[in-house]
Amino acid sequence: IAALDLPRTLFPAIAEAGDPLGGLSAAMTAVVGLPAGLPVYVGLGDHQAGYVGSVADRATTVFVNVGTGAQVARYSPDLHLAPPLENRPYPRGGNLLVNAGLFGGRVYALLEGFFRTVGRDLFDQADAASLYTAMNALAAAVPPGADGLRIEPYLSGSRVDPTRRGVISGVSDTNFTPAHLVRAFLEGMARSYREGYALIEAVLPEPPRHLVGAGNKSEERR
Repeated sequence: IAALDLPRTLFPAIAEAGDPLGGLSAAMTAVVGLPAGLPVYVGLGDHQAGYVGSVADRATTVFVNVGTGAQVARYSPDLHLAPPLENRPYPRGGNLLVNAGLFGGRVYALLEGFFRTVGRDLFDQADAASLYTAMNALAAAVPPGADGLRIEPYLSGSRVDPTRRGVISGVSDTNFTPAHLVRAFLEGMARSYREGYALIEAVLPEPPRHLVGAGNKSEERR
């Protein structure tokens, strides 16, 4: 701020998540419909908030969050510089060591959109409300390993390499079905989470005792 010769008064003080900032101004009450003076506190990153709300024992837990993207995280009281892992500040001390990827719910939504397009373009079928329930049922009917069909779900690249792309391999005359495709996508996503955790495990080798999953449910069409 000083180097850019900007007025310091334009910027709020740096504070810890959860610290009180003050009260809601009278001018804002008309905008948001809340009472004047309502306490306002420093916010928290959505990923850290999900961790705080989902994890009971931060010292022994691996946290997997699947939204549009996906994050695998463990808590550490220390700072670890181990790219491509990120350190995300944890409220009141410590950090979340995070492997963040682009192989989350958006990948599954793209697959759902592909099936929707097949129905529309080849069979003149109007869009259904959602295909996710049917997709999940198809995947459940296929054995683990998808009979050799394997998918690397990097359809949008990775945070390290945005040019990386997905790969479908092991296609045969017995596994070239919609059910196998769905199963292989889900297994590819899960495998990517495990590979991401391996990077964390190299830094924090103490075995975890808990695995907690969280995420959002969206029927949004992409």
